[in-house]
Amino acid sequence: MENENYNKMAEIKIPLTEEELDLYFDDIEDYSFIVDFDKCEYTGKKMLNYIYNSGMFCELNLSQFDEKLEELLMEYIRFDRTVNIPVLNALWCRILTIYCGGDFGQIDEKQQEFINHFIKKHEDTVEELVIVLKSMEYQMAKIIAEGDGTFEQTPELKVKKIGVNFITIRYDELFWEMIAHLEDLRKVKVYDCNILNDFCYEGRKLSAMLMEEFNPFTVAIFAIEKDKKQGEDNHG
Repeated sequence: MENENYNKMAEIKIPLTEEELDLYFDDIEDYSFIVDFDKCEYTGKKMLNYIYNSGMFCELNLSQFDEKLEELLMEYIRFDRTVNIPVLNALWCRILTIYCGGDFGQIDEKQQEFINHFIKKHEDTVEELVIVLKSMEYQMAKIIAEGDGTFEQTPELKVKKIGVNFITIRYDELFWEMIAHLEDLRKVKVYDCNILNDFCYEGRKLSAMLMEEFNPFTVAIFAIEKDKKQGEDNHG
């Protein structure tokens, strides 16, 4: 579920009380919920399952950068369904940028300490995510250049720590800028393998889903098609 404009807002904790369920359930998709993360009974994967199964869109109100948040970030990137939580998308983009040696500008000292600790503790997962994202970019670039999205599977890259929800971080406003600079910031391995076919979303392969959205790839394809049409018209 993408971030949208919602008609109603409400502050909650997860899980909802019986009274809140009666109040919100029938039109839950009309709400944007602000979740007081530090006061929630559910955490980690249990929280993500609850959010997904309820169909709610929510943002987290964070006041602590601690193990509870660390667990949720890891479960978020491993999750086998898609859940969009903007603050977690932003944190993952910051983690990836800092890991690759980029300058994210000024951030809170506690957040900086948390990110440094997170990278040190979960470097294997962060590294795998960087490789997956760069390989995804490489394959999309091949589609743009060649019009062919089929690639031979290479044995080197076996995705072990990343779930389908990794692509949800693209909703952060800095995601595509980060992707463009990953290779410049750090020497990143790129694999010509079926990342675009390995992840499916409601029956659609990742490549098909990205091609239906407004992003740098579709802008590039539009520009190429426009140039081709102009060339055909000039020779017509």
